[in-house]
Amino acid sequence: MGRLNANARACVNAILQQEHDMTPAALHAADIPQPTTAGYVHDGSNINPVIGPRQPESRQRPANNKPPATISLDHADWNHIRGLSLAGTVGFVVDTKDITRRSDALLHKFSQASE
Repeated sequence: MGRLNANARACVNAILQQEHDMTPAALHAADIPQPTTAGYVHDGSNINPVIGPRQPESRQRPANNKPPATISLDHADWNHIRGLSLAGTVGFVVDTKDITRRSDALLHKFSQASE
């Protein structure tokens, strides 16, 4: 989000705060693009899909290290469509403090995850 002006950054943050689901795309085992709805948590421009280790999506791989994703808000008609179309660099979170911070954000946004 570094290249966005303040107004655009505020719009992006509002969408990230309001919505709970995103649709990242990965490659299915047969190299077929497969978009999948997933929850997400975010911290600034770091957006983390919530995909459990037993879900098939966790074994899929991004088409490259910058997979596309969308986040859309509900809307009554076409004049009120708001959403994000984005791509980012994929990486693993390995720092223990970072994992804890993101896990806490997940539990705050999705309290049922503690089950």
